[in-house]
Amino acid sequence: MSKTKLLLSLVVLAGLIGGALYYYRPAEGKPAPAAATATPSSQTYVLTSPPRETPEAGEQFYGPIAAYLSEVTGKRVVYRHPGTWGLYRTEMLNGNFDIIFDGGHFSDYRARKLGYHIVAKMPKLQEFVIIVQKDDKASSIDELAGHTFCAPPPPNQGALIALSRFSNPTRQPIVVPITGDFWKGVYDSVVEGRCRGGVLVMGNLQKYNTSGAVRVLYKTAPQPNQAWSVGPRVSPEDRAKIAAALISPQASAPTERLRERFNVGPSFVEANNAEYVGLGDVLRSEFGFEAIASN
Repeated sequence: MSKTKLLLSLVVLAGLIGGALYYYRPAEGKPAPAAATATPSSQTYVLTSPPRETPEAGEQFYGPIAAYLSEVTGKRVVYRHPGTWGLYRTEMLNGNFDIIFDGGHFSDYRARKLGYHIVAKMPKLQEFVIIVQKDDKASSIDELAGHTFCAPPPPNQGALIALSRFSNPTRQPIVVPITGDFWKGVYDSVVEGRCRGGVLVMGNLQKYNTSGAVRVLYKTAPQPNQAWSVGPRVSPEDRAKIAAALISPQASAPTERLRERFNVGPSFVEANNAEYVGLGDVLRSEFGFEAIASN
């Protein structure tokens, strides 16, 4: 290759690398790869939640909260949609998220294993139920082994709780994963006979089951609901500010859409790690979470 062609190739390669670096640089409200995640020295905190919606919808729910917490802390708080459940798990276990709103099982795991602090929660307790059609003859959940069972894909908390009730690996139901509007999908699938049983939140069952088409075969004890937790990269001073801000009257406007979506009520309330101890145990069989079984 001539020196001219070699020089031209190097220029083109440099341009491609530079363009790629520009394209993947972090931007507020946009997903970023792990390498671009904020570090403590940058004084940027990353706020996230599981990928239960599109990035655009996530920005509508969490963008105003990130902006609000930026004002409260005086630091840059950005919302980042994790993309997929796999990426969410990986980035979470690597400690790359600083402010997280998600299920109690994740919150407990991070509190016990990764040094996170649970600072606010939904005020209502929740119960998970396993349902069958009203005329189904099953008298216990063991009778669902070998039959189709609708659930959101693990590591959804309801799915893991339901599957944990089948302790014998040779006596398991055939799980049919439901995505999208999964609680409604689980209910409809049982009513329509696509699955013999399914798991969903009691509050959703009460909303959907106005005709009494299904009955409850199993119900968990009431347990703490979804929560906000703050990671160890957040200073104690900023953590205290975030905890106070999330439950203050000033949070009403920035949290409005999120509260409406999850039927939170007028506001989030104070929470702590001790309330959630044990909920993370259902993660022990999930990839990357096995270490929690040692507690």
